Amino acid sequence: MDRAYDTLFYAIESGSLAPPGAGQSVLFVNAAPCAGIDFLASSKLTLQQHFKPYVDALTAQGYEASADLPETQGVFDYVFIAAPKSKQETQYLLARGMKLLRPGGMIICAAANDAGGRQLAGFFEALGLKDIGQESKYKGRVVWGQVPQNPDEGKIAEWITAGSPQSILGGRFVSVPGLFAWDKIDKGSEILTRHMPENLKGAGADFCCGYGYLASHLLQHNPAIERLVCIDADARAVAVCKENLAQIIHPAKKEFLWADLTKPLSGIGGFDWIVMNPPFHEGKAGDVSIGQACIQTAAKTLRPGGKLWMVSNAMLAYETVLKSTFKRFNKEFEGQGYKVFVAEK
Repeated sequence: MDRAYDTLFYAIESGSLAPPGAGQSVLFVNAAPCAGIDFLASSKLTLQQHFKPYVDALTAQGYEASADLPETQGVFDYVFIAAPKSKQETQYLLARGMKLLRPGGMIICAAANDAGGRQLAGFFEALGLKDIGQESKYKGRVVWGQVPQNPDEGKIAEWITAGSPQSILGGRFVSVPGLFAWDKIDKGSEILTRHMPENLKGAGADFCCGYGYLASHLLQHNPAIERLVCIDADARAVAVCKENLAQIIHPAKKEFLWADLTKPLSGIGGFDWIVMNPPFHEGKAGDVSIGQACIQTAAKTLRPGGKLWMVSNAMLAYETVLKSTFKRFNKEFEGQGYKVFVAEK
């Protein structure tokens, strides 16, 4: 888990800030299970998280989390933000946090030093927050400040607009900052489309669908598809994928699922085919465990004889899990830093 979670509550831990009082209204943005969440136990707590594995982990600890930020403005006494790695996304969350706080409310944000921590104080100053403080610990930085009576509404509006869903690639798609390759066509996905068939039929799925590039290609080149299920662990990806596929006229039944693909899927399966460009990191490059788990989930949700088409970075070794999980597999392509596999259950 990102060091932002270690650092976020350090100002309370050190005594620089008092914890929220009993009954005070607190929003924890990008929430995840962490030791510091205990400091919020007596408050009226709202949790936001779009990443399904973290939501499931919070649920297991007895918390409820929403994928979306609250809409009602000016109601919170505190907003805690574990900053993501994207600068644009962090600025968006800070600006949204400003709107959600009452005047005089406190915003606290932390980031790892190698993921924008050193920039946070500058962001607070740009927004016009007052009484700004900061501390560094656990290879991260936490910054806090109070919402003034008259914040910089222009800067707030600018950052909210820049971080909201928006048109990309000349209007071909809608996407949102924070998604993988959010404003471009990922090279691996583009390579995979060159090796996918154009005679797919029946029911299939796009695992780790992102904003819907692969799903869009499938519908545009395979008229006999009857059902397409797009699945991602990021609720924002599922939302924009649904919006993008709504623009494509195709008789297939389109379904969208927010789910952790490293875990078995409940009540879904029997697919004729699956396409997948799995993520290979969660804060750490070169981690094959996420892709391995997605491969195993794909195998469990395919019918006997069903096929998986997937692309991966060339440095990642998925051959062992493909061999152990599928009846047969073949490496269709290797080049430009990627590998394309086809596996049959």
